[in-house]
Amino acid sequence: MSGTSIPEPPATSPSPAFPNTLWSAVLHALDDDQTRSLQALERLCHHYRPAIQNWFRRAGLTGAEADDQAQQFIARHFGPDGLLHFRPSGARFRAWLLVCLRHQWIDHHRRRDPELEPLDDLELPDPNAASPDGLELDRDIARVMDQHAMAATAQLWQDRSKPFHALSRFLFINPEPGEYARLAHELGMSANQVKSQVFQLRNDYAVAFHAEVRQICLPGDDAGEMRHLLALVPRISP
Repeated sequence: MSGTSIPEPPATSPSPAFPNTLWSAVLHALDDDQTRSLQALERLCHHYRPAIQNWFRRAGLTGAEADDQAQQFIARHFGPDGLLHFRPSGARFRAWLLVCLRHQWIDHHRRRDPELEPLDDLELPDPNAASPDGLELDRDIARVMDQHAMAATAQLWQDRSKPFHALSRFLFINPEPGEYARLAHELGMSANQVKSQVFQLRNDYAVAFHAEVRQICLPGDDAGEMRHLLALVPRISP
């Protein structure tokens, strides 16, 4: 599979289709307005549940145990008063989540083995330092973001009556020699038109993915987060 690149995050604001970010949901979850807080927590729960479930499964729990722990985690941290111990300044939300996941995992095992060493002094991990569980958590989140960005791009292209499905195979890979020409014949375009459409598709996807990134990072962190998370999106050759 030959590689290609997605454009850097755009300098302009993303599509107005993404007005309410998940970062704002984190802040709203800390709001004194109970209605707004509960709505924000529900949104966070929906977005992060798959990654939380997968983290517990990778940690060695059975499917049923992992689902049970994920439900407990969500009830505790995405319920009323769940984010009271999170401080937005200077901490990444995913880093805080990872600490909470590790605490719950050790608590789960401590009930089975009371002699297990406690993690009461566990500190927030360095967000720039890679760890196996942190990387896998990011990989799951990147996968969800990719699904959302793909759906948003497909809908945008459908609204514009553009051939998304025919061109989406070139989103992450470059064409083989003559492939654009063959596809151009099928679509009734010139090879240059196909090339131009692929460029536009990559840009539209980058805008959509960037909008997703901005939902889970602190303001100003989006360029670095974009590069980190986009690199974790599965590159599947058709």
